[in-house]
Amino acid sequence: MLFRSDAHSPAFNHTGSELVYRSEQDGGGLYRMSAFGGQSVLLAPGGRNGHYSADGRWLAYWKGEVGSRLMRGSARTYIMPAHGGPPEEFPSGFDMAAYPVWSPSGDSILFLGRKTGEDHGDWWIARLGDKSVRRTEMMARLRGAQASFSTRTYVPVPAVWLQDHTVLFNATRLDATNIWSVHINPD
Repeated sequence: MLFRSDAHSPAFNHTGSELVYRSEQDGGGLYRMSAFGGQSVLLAPGGRNGHYSADGRWLAYWKGEVGSRLMRGSARTYIMPAHGGPPEEFPSGFDMAAYPVWSPSGDSILFLGRKTGEDHGDWWIARLGDKSVRRTEMMARLRGAQASFSTRTYVPVPAVWLQDHTVLFNATRLDATNIWSVHINPD
């Protein structure tokens, strides 16, 4: 398998047979390719941090500016069929939504967002079926743990949601940046 030097942030599907990655070629976007090699296909122009659903049928990603400090209109989250098709902005009602990761069951996404009319961001869980959205209060919990936020990412973002409902992310406390984990109740 041969990648361009500007390819990064790979994610494999549930079988490991294909992957999606970010490339900066042609203005940047998410590309899909077989794990066994071959041609890449542009799936989402401008897309970032693509993640497959647990069954491999869907792809969640975001578009926007990295490090924009949750500013209004700075990022939008989308879901689309994994092999291409029209993307749907999901969820609605947010000034900013980015860094989506799928729940282990594939029926929800966890993302960093700032709801319309609010001043602060948080991690949110959005269910696909009924399109309900629930705040996790993660930012308040991190402040309580005396975690400071990386100047590179500004706030901790979910990286992966594991089968036991543990979410991994990185954050800075004092002078060290570490991988942290937190249990997220999907209900």
